[in-house]
Amino acid sequence: MADPGKLASGIKIQINYTQLKAAADNMDVLRKNLDSQLSAWKSGITGSQMVGNSMQLGTFSGSGHDKLDHSLYKFYDNFTSIAGDAKTKLEKLAQTFRTVALQFLDNDLGLASSINYQSYQYLLSAWNSKEAAWKHYQATKNEETTFQTYDEHGNLVTQHIPMWAPGSPTPTDPGAAPTSYNNLKDVTNPLFGFGNTAPGPNDPKLLVATDVQKFGAGAASMTTTVHLDQSVLDTNTGPNPPDSAHQQSPVTQSDTSVTYDGGTYTESTTYEVAKPYNYTTHITHADGTTETATCTANADGSSAVWTDVTKHTDGSVDTYKWTGNAKSPGDRTLVDSPSMHTKDTGGGNGDTGSGGGGRGGRI
Repeated sequence: MADPGKLASGIKIQINYTQLKAAADNMDVLRKNLDSQLSAWKSGITGSQMVGNSMQLGTFSGSGHDKLDHSLYKFYDNFTSIAGDAKTKLEKLAQTFRTVALQFLDNDLGLASSINYQSYQYLLSAWNSKEAAWKHYQATKNEETTFQTYDEHGNLVTQHIPMWAPGSPTPTDPGAAPTSYNNLKDVTNPLFGFGNTAPGPNDPKLLVATDVQKFGAGAASMTTTVHLDQSVLDTNTGPNPPDSAHQQSPVTQSDTSVTYDGGTYTESTTYEVAKPYNYTTHITHADGTTETATCTANADGSSAVWTDVTKHTDGSVDTYKWTGNAKSPGDRTLVDSPSMHTKDTGGGNGDTGSGGGGRGGRI
């Protein structure tokens, strides 16, 4: 058992989804092989019946020797009980392995979804800068500074200095705003300035590209697509844009799908431009569980209400609700949860202000 005192100093737990799933599949194969073997052996026994995992009554015939037949019957009878118990335990263990693999896979896929959306935000920010520079160039390319001076003969002359000197580098049109981001292809998007190759190990831009690193037999596929509000885009890239701390996000909807090792996580979020803290998120987890997380608040973040409704594959539903200020979601207060509707069994309420079904709201 690991020393708990060492956990805070960097012990890491690594879950290999593929190995867990392969182990579960192998257990299923072994369980089916036991079924086949039992069926084959039972074919030599007549007049028997199964009671639970045990074979009752019946006789074995075929060897031509009564004592041997009786011994073989006892052996098969005992093995049937043992094998039946083994089948039950194999099934439960395989299910446990799959549940653990799916849970950790889903957590990682959810994190990857957030990373991919953040990468899209980097891409959009790069486009904003280039679009603002292009618009500035278009507005000033014919401007010049005019001043008067004297020539070598003492005559007053007017001189002109163009805003953009001939031959000087000028901004280029970045085209339409990007509306999607894929971790495998957009890491070398020209908007990032990487050129045609991914950044090297010493490139300071490597942080933007870390999600493209391959692991295992392949790489996770992460795709984000968005809908944008053109008026907000125009404001953010106009001649007098608000500073970055006060710019509105032009994204009105984002859809992200992450697939790896046979598991898929999808997340779709809609936003309100007029109320930047409001959103509705629909999530489908790798195990088929669905989740809806919402936040409604005033434009300044006050009177915020978060809800999280999770529908499990067995049909059960968990609902959580918090209140607070959207500017400081970490301080929100849990006001409703499943445990608040359960009779006290003496074990405490078990809920805190940061609980929730799945993601517990986009905080």
